[in-house]
Amino acid sequence: GNLESVRLEFRRGRRDQAGLAAALGRDDMCITAGSKCVVQHPVGLPRHVTRTHSMQRLPQAEEFARDLRPVIVPVAGLFFSLISHVRYLRIALRYSVQITGAYPVPQSGKLLKKDQFGEIWRIYSGERSLILRDTAAAGPLLRPLARWLMRREARSLAALDGLDGVPEVLALGRDTLERSFIDGDAMQRVRPQDKHYFRAAMRLLRQLHRAGVTHNDLAKEPNLLVRIDGSPAFIDFQLASFRPRRGRLFRLLAREDIRHLLKHKRTYRPQDLTRREQAILDAPTLPSRIYMATVKPAYLFVTRRLMGWSDREGAHDRGSKH
Repeated sequence: GNLESVRLEFRRGRRDQAGLAAALGRDDMCITAGSKCVVQHPVGLPRHVTRTHSMQRLPQAEEFARDLRPVIVPVAGLFFSLISHVRYLRIALRYSVQITGAYPVPQSGKLLKKDQFGEIWRIYSGERSLILRDTAAAGPLLRPLARWLMRREARSLAALDGLDGVPEVLALGRDTLERSFIDGDAMQRVRPQDKHYFRAAMRLLRQLHRAGVTHNDLAKEPNLLVRIDGSPAFIDFQLASFRPRRGRLFRLLAREDIRHLLKHKRTYRPQDLTRREQAILDAPTLPSRIYMATVKPAYLFVTRRLMGWSDREGAHDRGSKH
């Protein structure tokens, strides 16, 4: 019969070569592997053949891409990880002021806290106040850990640049960190009874989490301030972490932040707890249960028995003991 060459396009997974030949009802049909797939069959195409295109088959290219996959995947992961850190790097470079040695504490400075990780001072500079963390005063064995925690705090605060309700990084050095002072009083002293305070605190916490930051120490009431206008503020980001990718560990830590804030709400405004909030309080995460069973008893023994602290002790209270 009269034959013509027709180029056919068929979707991957829908029909294979043998299936297409059977559908066309031709035993003498020829499909060749190469740069183009050429099919011969009588004029008068079946209904399922609606368009004609060139079909490219590049087995060598596919094989080459398959060989490169073990290299491409980690490189791509590293690239996107670097992209996610661009915002942090852009902000952190603004605070690269180096302070050599220990900061010279002026006569107007006030010691707020002193422990094994160093000292925290409130520095008065004219009408302005700032907070200085000095890790040079830490013990020699704990000084590297204190510096590492200080850098974590600076990194987390840099990621929250411009957010109202958290301190602002002013300068970072080898042993010192300067941050802005937030005027307010600790939660356990004010004992907030306004329901709007906890709504605003939850809103502030959501803003932290959207920026990729978890506080990780909101269980302590001194880390939550009630400012003069009644609005909330979070301080002491020494244990905070910045995770822009917000993976599984981030979600666990963020849930613990929420649960600790809800515990304070249960203490001062239990009548405002919703069913969902109560369910979160009743279901601590597995790491939290492990911590309460193992680490917490040792922590209480060291802080209460050996150091004489209490859970509701603020930085000013600890500093006054030295």
